[in-house]
Amino acid sequence: MPREWLDGGFMIKAASLRELAEKTGLNADALSATIDRFNAFARKGVDEDFQRGGNRFDNGWGDPFHGPNPNLGTLEKTPFYAIRIWPGDLGTKGGLLTDGDGRVMDREGQPIAGLYAAGNSAASVMGRCYPGPGGTLGPGMVYAWLAMRHAAVEHGEMTP
Repeated sequence: MPREWLDGGFMIKAASLRELAEKTGLNADALSATIDRFNAFARKGVDEDFQRGGNRFDNGWGDPFHGPNPNLGTLEKTPFYAIRIWPGDLGTKGGLLTDGDGRVMDREGQPIAGLYAAGNSAASVMGRCYPGPGGTLGPGMVYAWLAMRHAAVEHGEMTP
C-alpha cells in the first residue's frame, strides 16, 4: 500500500473499529454491529445480505484454500482500513431495460419517449453476469450506435 494513500487521505488506518468509526464519521456501535453480522456470515460461509460466494462464478475469484466460503473472511485482524466509495456504473449486473433500439422501457414494457441507455447503464445482453474485463464494450458500442440511429430517425436527421 503506497504511503501517499494514507498521507493524502484516500485511505484511513485505525487500530480499532471504534477509532476507525471516529476517523470516518461513522456511528461506532452501528459499525461494530455491521462487522459482527458480517463476521458471523463469514464463519457460517453464507452471506445472507448479498450472497457473495454463493455461485461458481464468484467462487472462481475467491481463495480455493479458504473455507467454508472462498469469498468470505472475518474482519478481525488490526489495523483496520477504510476508503470512501462512490457509486459507479461498471458491471452493474442490472441496469435499465431497453428494447432493440436502446430505448428505455417503462414498467408496462413501453418505450419512454426520448430516453435511451447503452453500455453499463442498460441491462446487460449477458443477463445478470459479468463475463470479464472488456466484455461490455462491444454490446455498449453496438447499442449506443443503435440508439443514436433511432434518435436521428425519430428527429428527422436521417432516414431509416
